[in-house]
Amino acid sequence: MNSTVSDGIEYSKEGKQKLKVFVERLLNAGVKRITVSTPYLIRFIKYHYPSCHITASICAEIESVQRAKDFEAIGADMIVPAKDLNRDFDILEKLVNNTSMDVKVLCTTPCLYKCSDLYYHMNLSAVRDNALASSFVRKGEFLSYTTPRCQRRQLEEVEEYIKSPWIRPEDVEAYAKIGVHNFKLDGRDKKEEYNINVAQAYMQGNYEGNLLYLMQWFYPKDREELKREKNDEFWRLGVYVDNKKLDGFISRFSDRRIPCTSGCDKCDYCKTWAMKVVELQKENVEEYLSLLVKTEEENFSV
Repeated sequence: MNSTVSDGIEYSKEGKQKLKVFVERLLNAGVKRITVSTPYLIRFIKYHYPSCHITASICAEIESVQRAKDFEAIGADMIVPAKDLNRDFDILEKLVNNTSMDVKVLCTTPCLYKCSDLYYHMNLSAVRDNALASSFVRKGEFLSYTTPRCQRRQLEEVEEYIKSPWIRPEDVEAYAKIGVHNFKLDGRDKKEEYNINVAQAYMQGNYEGNLLYLMQWFYPKDREELKREKNDEFWRLGVYVDNKKLDGFISRFSDRRIPCTSGCDKCDYCKTWAMKVVELQKENVEEYLSLLVKTEEENFSV
């Protein structure tokens, strides 16, 4: 239900019937809340099932009070604002105070800040899993352009690891102070044990280890994993951000002292922190970078 693309089936009589049956099965199974990306589906579900709680997805890119109020008008009960708002405490507080909806933020995002591939990546993810997939890709046999592009940029410009709008377990309290009490962890494509580890860190509000591990499983969890050699059974990208060294990082944002809308070239705050906290395992990183470069070349070759 959280896809940004649904092949237009919602406009055919048969498609609408399938959607209605699917939602009804969910509700009959005990589901009480559904996350939805597209405004049409929000209205469709509310039309047939007014009591169903609808969360407007992060994929809806709600980045202003005006857009939030439009989603409120069509039936959303909760919103997940655009991830790039995570450190804009002014807008987040206005979303809380100027709508009747609950506000939920995504904590575990590894994405580049203000990434130009955002919409393309969301739509590509949707298309890979729907009826169009077989027409141009075979599942599991390609690595999309977006993945090597963003990982390469982070490895070559390490401040991007800090600019990425994640929220640390220790910083959840800063959001609670402005009325944000719902927090999302991105785990739909992760293994159960990993998701439990991440959830525990956020429930405890404390984490000793690599912050990047909370964003993606393929980073080393702690320094013991960082030291282990790569082999056929074990692979971790050798980048380490000591979570505890980031204590105090969020305060400059929560105190409203950094206007990120002015552009990063006018500010070196994240870059300064990156120089202090981002550690690269040189041999591991160089090998991985060469793989990313090769993959990029394959994506553009004809």
